[in-house]
Amino acid sequence: MKVADVMQTHVECIAPDTRIEDVARFLFEKGINGIPVCKKKKLVGFITQKDILHQLYPTPSEVSKTHPHTYDFEKMEKKVSHTLQLTAQDVMSVHIITISPQTPLLQALSLMFVKKIGRLPVIDQKNHLIGLITKADIFKSLVGNKLALAENEEYNDWLTKHYYGAIDWKKRLHFEIPDIINVLEESRVHTLLDVGCGIGEHALSLAQKGYEAIGIERSKLMIEEARKRREQLPKEMKARVSFFSGEHEQILPSFKKNIDAVIFMGNAIVHNPYNYEAVLQKTAQKLTPHGVMIFQIRNMRKILQRRVVQILSKPIHVGFSQQRMLVELYSPSSEQNRRLVTSTSSIFDFDGSKWAFFDSRSAPLAYIDKQTLEPILKTLGFHRLEYYGATAQWDYLFKNPFDPDKSDWLNVIAKR
Repeated sequence: MKVADVMQTHVECIAPDTRIEDVARFLFEKGINGIPVCKKKKLVGFITQKDILHQLYPTPSEVSKTHPHTYDFEKMEKKVSHTLQLTAQDVMSVHIITISPQTPLLQALSLMFVKKIGRLPVIDQKNHLIGLITKADIFKSLVGNKLALAENEEYNDWLTKHYYGAIDWKKRLHFEIPDIINVLEESRVHTLLDVGCGIGEHALSLAQKGYEAIGIERSKLMIEEARKRREQLPKEMKARVSFFSGEHEQILPSFKKNIDAVIFMGNAIVHNPYNYEAVLQKTAQKLTPHGVMIFQIRNMRKILQRRVVQILSKPIHVGFSQQRMLVELYSPSSEQNRRLVTSTSSIFDFDGSKWAFFDSRSAPLAYIDKQTLEPILKTLGFHRLEYYGATAQWDYLFKNPFDPDKSDWLNVIAKR
């Protein structure tokens, strides 16, 4: 591979007369270490955080007049204001290491290691800046792109740490639990199974309402959290709810009695991108004759039109961070003729003045819509199907009709 195959072609640059204050602001906002300096597209320098900080240190002549151990380092900080008034050409390095777009990729990486730098400007024969390549770009190309997306267990473990704590559970359950109970009462449900139960909020709430609830989740971290919450219940309520970690198809056969209802809340069914039909089949076999299934599924059609699904935020006190925001993004994908969607959850931290990227995870999800789900359910004997929609982050489940262009959620009641 050549540098041209991997390099960033949209490269920000600054003019030589740009003030250091503006350079520093740009570096902070972009979360980068350095930026090229160009004059009429020609590369004339490169400026980094280190170049700016170097202005604060004493010159050799200043050091020669004072013993290094007695130098006033507090006084050095006062030079910041002066430094910010300088321009890029006063601070930038003019001895720039560059490469051409036809340089072999690993040769560029070797050069970075030898010169102890993290990025290289890419120039053409006229010394025009045409790209930039970093160690991260090379790592992503050689390693990252060959890695499979996160397994759902690992992805869900990550969500346990960063996602579920940001949900306003009181508000969400206020809308959802009454609607679920209405369906359970109509179908004379006593025992229910919560598939992909997360940290167990729905199962725990329904156990408090008198139902025997079982939660299944592949993430061990989620189940540990669910069991901690179970311990906070009174003894009689605690006896009505239990949690198991593992794959649904492996756990279900071990249950000795049949189940009256199954709920798939919070997009749980789509987190089985390669085996959701088997999951539904195993579940249907365990249901009683009057059994009912409830689904809460993201409306994939609308999701893929706007890509950003939701933004959750919560206050935190970690290091300099005061607030944490989770942004969930969806993009279309395909694999061996399967209809898949890639979900990417990214976290940003706020330190009181700016947002900065913290972490990100991606996982494959099944593309399940009304047309996908209906024939599967009818094959399994569910001929009474009701479809509802919700257009808010958390809303009543079964109050409004489903609109494929407007609803954020597809909520389904399936009865035999």
